[in-house]
Amino acid sequence: MDVKKIKIAFLIPSLEGGGAEKVTSLLVNNLDRKKYSITLILLQKKGIFLENMKKDVQIINLQCDRVYKSFFKTITVINQLKPDILFTNLADINILIAIQKIFLNKKIKIVSRETSIPSIRNSLHPNKLINILYRNFLKNIDH
Repeated sequence: MDVKKIKIAFLIPSLEGGGAEKVTSLLVNNLDRKKYSITLILLQKKGIFLENMKKDVQIINLQCDRVYKSFFKTITVINQLKPDILFTNLADINILIAIQKIFLNKKIKIVSRETSIPSIRNSLHPNKLINILYRNFLKNIDH
């Protein structure tokens, strides 16, 4: 009997060294292949954690050097992939996806992990635009 795999996509700027990048590579490499079909969407295909990536992971390189430049490409790629779950784990990407949610397939469950506590980060490095985006769009994230 053929069991339908859950399609999960991970979106991150790159796999250059850092905590969020390490967490992403660990999750991608250690998810059960019998249950999940895994795609890694990178704004730039580079970084130390790429060399350890399992060969069965589909990697999509958006070739964007900034998050804001990836706005339309991420919408297009995510809607073409039609993942069941989209996982993000950096503040800029989380905000981007929260804004884009109205353009994405409604069936996609978005799971966003914050690598820091937004209220503390925003108090240490106040940015009015970031605060407004957090307050108004992060509620669009499913989990």
